[in-house]
Amino acid sequence: PLSDYRKKSLYIMYTDALDRFGTKLEKRFSNDEIEFLTQLSSRYLAQEIESVIYGHQILDKRSYHDHQRTGRRVEFRSTTERSSIWKLKEIMEEMLSKQGKMTFAQLHFKTAQLLNEVSELRRDWRELITTYDAAIVDEGQDLSPVTLAILMKLVETPDQLFVVADSTQ
Repeated sequence: PLSDYRKKSLYIMYTDALDRFGTKLEKRFSNDEIEFLTQLSSRYLAQEIESVIYGHQILDKRSYHDHQRTGRRVEFRSTTERSSIWKLKEIMEEMLSKQGKMTFAQLHFKTAQLLNEVSELRRDWRELITTYDAAIVDEGQDLSPVTLAILMKLVETPDQLFVVADSTQ
């Protein structure tokens, strides 16, 4: 999974990409993109993909370019920087897909998409899944927006979801 790369260098990602796809990194990324990506740790890159892109249900590159990345340590100033992150995400998805794997963040993302699609297509969608009268969630500050969206779909009405969070964490 993507989390395996958190403590590894971009060079390791490069060699994996080369080994698994037979394509050199230089053919997938421009020199500017490579320079930008190598300035960030693989952990930061993985968190950007998992927390920002999947965590906020960002579906396309344009939406990612427009998204406010509140609370992120590194500010991305150019479209090239965000484009390189998006391209890295696509490569990681391709690599994981070929292995028949996905990250936990991808699983949440896909679950939320599926729940949204089903709820838009069928009026009786709640009969298709188990829902709860109410739910209480602690440590809400640790949940991504996509996880909260899933939880809201699993209760009868969104006002029946009670989330407790510590704003100082």
